[in-house]
Amino acid sequence: MNYFFDSSAFIKLFHREKGTRTVIEIVKNADNKLWISQLAHVEYHSALMRRLRDGTIRRKDLDGAFAELDVGLSHFTTEPLTHGIINEAKRMILQWGEKYPIRSLDAIHLATFGYIAEDEWLFVSCDLHMCEIIKAAHWKCLNPLEQID
Repeated sequence: MNYFFDSSAFIKLFHREKGTRTVIEIVKNADNKLWISQLAHVEYHSALMRRLRDGTIRRKDLDGAFAELDVGLSHFTTEPLTHGIINEAKRMILQWGEKYPIRSLDAIHLATFGYIAEDEWLFVSCDLHMCEIIKAAHWKCLNPLEQID
């Protein structure tokens, strides 16, 4: 099975909370093919720096957190950002933005998924609005928060 993770699901690999067990089970299954947008790399770095600013992580722990990211990413194929994906993200905002609260970075994840996904792929997200858009687009969404942990 092919799984595409947005940042809200990907972060569950590094921060134990509701949904983490489901994400880990998907990642540990060697039969699964895992995908992520290059955007998630940037979002993870931003999240770590936010945690440093608000004091929930110490500077001395930062290198270890970035090393964890490298280990986590080793399980995933990273889809690079391209002009085509950015243009598709703009199109998705126009298509879905009137009905759903679609943020710019979310649109990039959706566009990346749309660019690479084939039948039977799953979009993995902990964001209810993202799952609503995925379903409206006739794709499949798995929300780890809705699974039993």
